[in-house]
Parts: sequence; C-alpha cells; structure tokens
Amino acid sequence: RPPVARTWPARSGYPPGDHPGHAYRTQYELPSPMAVTQVHVTPAKPAGLFHIESLTLISDSQRHTMADLLGLGRHELAYRDPDVVVYDNLDALPRTFVVHHARLVPDDETALAIIDNPTFDPQMEVLLASPSHAVQGSRGAEEHGRFRAQPTAHITHYSPQRVEIQADLDRSGYLVLLDSYYPGWQATVDGRPATIHRADVLFRAVALGPGRHTVTFIYDPSTFKIGAVISALTLVILAVTAGLMLLGRDSGREPT
Repeated sequence: RPPVARTWPARSGYPPGDHPGHAYRTQYELPSPMAVTQVHVTPAKPAGLFHIESLTLISDSQRHTMADLLGLGRHELAYRDPDVVVYDNLDALPRTFVVHHARLVPDDETALAIIDNPTFDPQMEVLLASPSHAVQGSRGAEEHGRFRAQPTAHITHYSPQRVEIQADLDRSGYLVLLDSYYPGWQATVDGRPATIHRADVLFRAVALGPGRHTVTFIYDPSTFKIGAVISALTLVILAVTAGLMLLGRDSGREPT
C-alpha cells in the first residue's frame, strides 16, 4: 500500500456511515526512457472503491499530466468534506493579461465559432468587435525565434466602479480585462482617454504601445448623469411650485 497523502472525513455505505477517507500517492520508475503510448491501470480493489485522482508522466525536464495529454481540464483538489468536493481549475485564465495579436470579426456568431475551436488560445489572440486599430502579424518575430520579454499585467485597484491595472509591454498589444463589456465604462491609459474594445464577445480590451502603462477603467455612464440632473431639476421645480402655492394661499387669506 502506498503512503497516505491526505485524509479527510468521509461518509459512505447504506445506511451511510462516517469514516476516514484517504488519498494515496505513489511513484513508479520505468526501466528506461520510452515513448508512452498507453497507460492501463488495474485496481486490486473493487472499482467502486478506487478512483484515480491524477496521473503524471515525469521525465528529466518535463511533466505531463494525463489531463493534458487527453485534452481535458487540469484540476487540483482544494477542499473535501463528507458532502462537498471543491477543485481548483488550473486552466482558468487570469483576470487580466496582454496579447500581441488581434483579429477583427464581423459578428458574434463568427467570434463564438472561433472561440469554440480547440485551437483558439485566448492568451495568444483576441477577437475584436471594434473595426479599428487591430494588431496584425505580430507573431512573425516570435516564429523566427527572436527573444521577446513576457508582457505583464496586474490589477492594483479593484472596486465596483474603478479598476486600475499596471501593464508592461515590449511591443504593441492589447490589455484584456475579463470583466463584462458594458456601456458606461470609460478607460484612460496613463491619464489619457482610450477606446474600450469589445473583446471575445463579452469582455474589454484596450490597445497599448510598448512600455509601462497605467490603465484605468471607470464606470461613469452619461445616462446616470443625465438622470441625476433631471432628478435635481425636478426637485427644484417641485420645491418652487410648492413655495408658490404656499405664497398664493397665504396672500389670499383675510387679515385677522
């Protein structure tokens, strides 16, 4: 029996009974390096009591999980109790990142078809609904083997009406923020107004040049301002009307 890697409170059987649950971790060494084309596991216990949580192939320089090789999502156990199991999705995209290639799409149906293709990588290319300023052909230098510094982007402030991001690029690209594209949001780059492009159907993107930038998103809808002005004017008109009515009522009374 391999050593226990984790233990948690489990519940099984009928009627259900509480008992310790165990996860075991073991490692097997192959006699020599080889190209693995198939892995077959035969449990020594009944299949209903045995579950392979993960399987990783390890060489001197690489690690390949079975999820990677089979094209499945990578998940890591984050929490377990008798009733709930929670996994961390290791394939989840960061909240914000930089891409150097953009493609204009004529409509959302076309964009969704591209996104549904397994070859589409949202961290390498962004699909734009805005008909301007697309970065084209930026992959060519990478394909010729030139070194490129990895762009960075991290959120320095996040609130419901303001998001601030620091980004550092070695060449032109797009900062993508995986928050919903919605009317009323405005953006600045280093304090100057910038266009927010609708990216990958649902999200936001801002074009950036090389260098270090501060990108700020602010929710400041004109409809809200107009509504606030109208409400204020309405209150003023009501107050004036009420005052005139009271003055008229007082002036119509006979002196006592």
